[in-house]
Amino acid sequence: MVLAKLFLILIFIFVVNAFNGTFCNKHLKQSNFYGVPVPGKIEIPGLGKVDVRTLKINANPVKIPKGFSNIPSLAATIKNDAVFHPISVNAEGKPFIFADAEGQLPPTKLPVAIDANGIPVGVGKDGKPHVGFANINNLPTVSNPNAAIFDGKYDTNQTGKTLPSLPKHTKKNIAEIEVAPSSGMPPFLKPKKGVNLANLNKKDATGLLMVNAGLGQQIPKNQLMVPKMGVPIKKGSNKFFPVYVNPLGEASTYDNKGKKHDVEFNNVGAPITRNADNSPNFGFVVSGGNIKKAAKGQDFEKKPLNLGPISKNIELLGKTYPGFYTAHSFGNDTDINKGSDKNATIAVGRVWKNFIKNFPDPVAFDNLIDPVFNTTDNDMMIPDIGVSTNPTGQYRPVFMDKNGQPVTYDDSSNPLTVKMDAKQIPVVIRENGKQFPGFRMINNKMVKNTPTTEVSDVLLTVSDEVQRTNDLGKGYPGWWTIHRGKPPAPVLTTTLKPKPGSTTKKIVKTTTSIPPRRTTTTEDDYGDYDDSHTGTAKPTTVKITTTTTTASPSSTTTTPAEFGVGFNIGKMNLPQMTHVGRLNTNLSIEVPKGYVAVPDMGVEITNNQEYYCVVTDREGFLWTFDETGKKIEVYLDQEGIPAVYGETHSIIYQGYILNFGVYRESDADATKYNRTTINIQETLTKIETYGKECPFYYSVHYNETIYQHDEEEVEVVFGTGIIIQETNIQNVVGMYQITQLLERRVPKGYALLPRYGIRLTDEVNYYCVFFDSDGNVVTFDKFGVLWKVQFDTTNGAPIVKMGEVIYIGYVVQKTTNVVLYSSTTSTYTITKVDVNQVLTEIDNLSQSFPGYWLVHKITQEQDVELTTDEDVFGVGFDLATFDYKIAVGIDGITEGWKLNIPEGYIMVPDMGVSLTIQGSDQVVYYPVYINKYSFLYTFTVDYQPISILLCDNGAPVALGPNHVYWYGFVIKDGTKIYSTAQTKITIVNTINFDTIVSRIDSLGNKYPGYFTLHEIDKTNTETLNLEWGVPVDYSLMNMNKAIGLGKITGGLKNKYNGVVQCPYLGVKLSTDDTYYGVFADINGTCFSYNNDNTKFDIYFDDNQYPTAKATDGSFFGGYKEESGTYKYTNVQYSCTVQQVNVNEVASVITKTLKTYYPGYYSLYSFSSKSDLA
Repeated sequence: MVLAKLFLILIFIFVVNAFNGTFCNKHLKQSNFYGVPVPGKIEIPGLGKVDVRTLKINANPVKIPKGFSNIPSLAATIKNDAVFHPISVNAEGKPFIFADAEGQLPPTKLPVAIDANGIPVGVGKDGKPHVGFANINNLPTVSNPNAAIFDGKYDTNQTGKTLPSLPKHTKKNIAEIEVAPSSGMPPFLKPKKGVNLANLNKKDATGLLMVNAGLGQQIPKNQLMVPKMGVPIKKGSNKFFPVYVNPLGEASTYDNKGKKHDVEFNNVGAPITRNADNSPNFGFVVSGGNIKKAAKGQDFEKKPLNLGPISKNIELLGKTYPGFYTAHSFGNDTDINKGSDKNATIAVGRVWKNFIKNFPDPVAFDNLIDPVFNTTDNDMMIPDIGVSTNPTGQYRPVFMDKNGQPVTYDDSSNPLTVKMDAKQIPVVIRENGKQFPGFRMINNKMVKNTPTTEVSDVLLTVSDEVQRTNDLGKGYPGWWTIHRGKPPAPVLTTTLKPKPGSTTKKIVKTTTSIPPRRTTTTEDDYGDYDDSHTGTAKPTTVKITTTTTTASPSSTTTTPAEFGVGFNIGKMNLPQMTHVGRLNTNLSIEVPKGYVAVPDMGVEITNNQEYYCVVTDREGFLWTFDETGKKIEVYLDQEGIPAVYGETHSIIYQGYILNFGVYRESDADATKYNRTTINIQETLTKIETYGKECPFYYSVHYNETIYQHDEEEVEVVFGTGIIIQETNIQNVVGMYQITQLLERRVPKGYALLPRYGIRLTDEVNYYCVFFDSDGNVVTFDKFGVLWKVQFDTTNGAPIVKMGEVIYIGYVVQKTTNVVLYSSTTSTYTITKVDVNQVLTEIDNLSQSFPGYWLVHKITQEQDVELTTDEDVFGVGFDLATFDYKIAVGIDGITEGWKLNIPEGYIMVPDMGVSLTIQGSDQVVYYPVYINKYSFLYTFTVDYQPISILLCDNGAPVALGPNHVYWYGFVIKDGTKIYSTAQTKITIVNTINFDTIVSRIDSLGNKYPGYFTLHEIDKTNTETLNLEWGVPVDYSLMNMNKAIGLGKITGGLKNKYNGVVQCPYLGVKLSTDDTYYGVFADINGTCFSYNNDNTKFDIYFDDNQYPTAKATDGSFFGGYKEESGTYKYTNVQYSCTVQQVNVNEVASVITKTLKTYYPGYYSLYSFSSKSDLA
């Protein structure tokens, strides 16, 4: 028996080692990929082959807004790069990423989804999901961005630098990513709609196995079809219906009428449904390649399914599996959609030699031999790589199957497995073990590997390769491996090259059947293509399909964002100009509207070595302008470098591009230039990255102030172009519900239309409506993009149409003050306003209407001024830190006391508003806040600002979603006065700011709102009952939970009294590598303490980095942590005793690090209920 057990153990060890050493790589994606901690290197979508042990949070640090906290060890990307961003959650646990907008503040707030296993999935600005990871016990677990994603939440009670287990999480909905309609707005998650299986062409479907029913009805949202499983719903039936699972793992199926049937399982996962008499209908499941059926006599129960394997199996089956569309948006991009034959699908495949020779000059194919082999069906060619298979060194194309497995073929059409090295360059290993190297095009250069390269098995990301193939277009032979259709017929071409040393640069244009390379392709549009086309290469014609909205009888369409605002670099008054390259002359050319400058590119138009600015139109075609304003076509050579033909088309003028600091000129002797397009989004992204010091920035964003003008030019008769919020008006009138973009400068030439507001996003926030001197009505979104405003024909309320999306607005009736809202189901029309009549109304509203100052120039004699950035209003305060046992002035307000109120808001005493509908079982009241422009708000628990209006009795009303009013109260002379449905809402804010300040000061620092007006004075121990240096015993704290300690491992068992630990500072107190904390007394003088509690004075070098002084007068090392980077003390500098600012120390502790930082309890008492207990 002992020998038998020993034998079994040896077999088990052998199998485990064999799997880890031999089979793991081969089946990497299937067995060890998403949702499973994997040591070693794996293939990650968009990142290539990555050692997951090296994954770390390495994004540029950004300031996380108040109200959000970081969950350690969770991170995600927002692009196809290796930059992982930390995950922050709001008070409810909803995750977000705050991405640094190239140094611009505030950072962009992007949603974060979670996959079926609970690992974060980043959502990029491009509206696409991206990979994330969770660091569990120092082993990263990677998410699957290509599978179903969920709108979910994380438990916020997570601490420490690594997590012992995945944070608790909840999955609310299967989600899809909605890209906001206005260009550049961050995307958001929304519940995924159901899918109508009737729209699928089942004859092309795969992966259904024995499922033969239930494929023609509407499936609700939040239901994933479970692969390899089916179940009947009638006694004795051989019709098997798909099984579905919701985010909670609950299983069900749906009959042909859409009725839901619960599903139970036996111990091997085979499903059943039950009839009305409780008798079972037996289904099947495929496990390990074997069909397992439910049967009589087995036990069945309802039990949740694991979403992770289900989601992964759906992705492996791909778009030809109907269940794919329960996890992904269903639309015209599906290859099994009825009537759709044009889009990418790996299911097409090609017999290669039947058509490859039709391409005389294939794009991105220059380094490959003409194949003489056949590929199999379902193989897709991979762009920009090739591999040799024999000693001749000739490179062959590399293909992949629908699972991402790369392969090539020998001369006999035998498949050869392709492996990759660390740079993702392909390698083939033949039967004798000999390696044959390959190449990859990187930055337009061929990068080769060597025959001795270390390689491994990989699985490529199918969606990424499909996208790259589509970007290359029909001129790339591999395009035809994923698209049905007839490839072009062969055409003979003749190329004439100029003689060497010729003084003129002559080009004879050639005849070709190859359409130019397209670098911009939408998912649903691949352009028209004429098989018989010959002649000069010209752009592919793009077919645009528009959908008419039933809400509009008008043929007028709204022009989207104005592309190119017009610019003149020579007239710009910038203190410093960057990224102008070689454009040192010809800068004073007026470029009209409709064109955006292309950075890092210039072109000659004569032989004088002077370069002109290259611009793009909204279609992506390139142009330049000469001094007379003449528009000149710009062509690109095969490496994307610009050039211009002379008037006779026989002379070419060179251009340049700047890549990674290196100038590259176009080839004067090149024999082919294409009139082709560039990727506009890449150009706009580069412009935003270069920022406001780059003059090209102002080809996208108009800014009057950068241009030099004579005094007469600056005078504006209509529309002074002020910033509305900089008018220091305490009692604003005429603005009603408008809260958005009051900080943006209004373009000159536009005046503010009173009583009108418009929504431009799905949020209930209203933007200003403007009109010009001709009466045209417009609005501007947060990017400064102009949108035409139309009007509801039933009530005159405004409406904005962005493509097919309609946003409503309101108008306040002039005589009754009744608010009327537009409707998306109404008819609407473009109407001009009577300018003189509106100007009269503005004058009647007088100087308390901010729009008054858009038609009247502010002078010193008028009682209004522009505020400055130095004005301080609302210092920000974490209400959760207040001791409410001593609170005064909060009578009746029961909620909202755990919020961290941002800067810019002051709490209004004696006023509260309910965020629940009047008449519900429980009515709770929240505080009301005012900003420096006299607008009133309250905040929800997830920090969403809610606009507050006032009734004629002074009581507040909150404007809820869908025009629901939430009522509130005001206390006057000790009496509570409530707003009700019967009270009249005014459009005039009658609240007096001076009265609020006086009331706050009279209540003093026992009123929580006092600290939204006044900075906390940490030297005053009465403030918040806060003391400096509360006695604390660090040995009682669980330091495994602690944050903010950095490299500090010493002194964590000491008792401290009278001092507070300073965040982000550490020092050595001996010659070993142990770091200790830096502590400050009430005066800001700093000390440190070793494990024996011996006290050391702290000195600072010239960089303000700390150090401790040894008994021999030498200095030990120290550091300061800045933005995640440790900056070490230079003891060669002069080191002196300096004091720290105790207010700043306390602010960082209470507002940023909070209760998981040990030093917090030197300000507040530590107890057994504290977070570090």
